[in-house]
Amino acid sequence: MRERLADGADLADAIRGMQRTYIDRQTGTLVDGTFADWIEP
Repeated sequence: MRERLADGADLADAIRGMQRTYIDRQTGTLVDGTFADWIEP
């Protein structure tokens, strides 16, 4: 979210982007992955 804000997004857009990223990751790891798969290196 910090990166989005630093790039000029307003708070509402940054929050929506963060939520979208979370859902995309959850969808990809829900069945086959673990929580550790969600952490960015």
